[in-house]
Amino acid sequence: MTFISMGSPIANTQKLRMTFTLSSMVALDKCFMDALCTGKRIQNFDEMIPPEYRQALGNHHKYVAHVPLMAYAIPLEEDYPGR
Repeated sequence: MTFISMGSPIANTQKLRMTFTLSSMVALDKCFMDALCTGKRIQNFDEMIPPEYRQALGNHHKYVAHVPLMAYAIPLEEDYPGR
């Protein structure tokens, strides 16, 4: 079972896009991460990274360079060029 197959009956469409499905799960993922961090007494993002990987993943950026954004009204031909 896929996220799209579970979401299609809820959205009442068989043309559910993966971008819509994944975007709808962001809040749920945030809730689970908050609960996990509370249970493990994790105070910040860096503490979620296992100690052996912190040095490699410890670089912090001041700004976000690129946030991909796709409007839901974009035709599939534009969303997935070449299809």
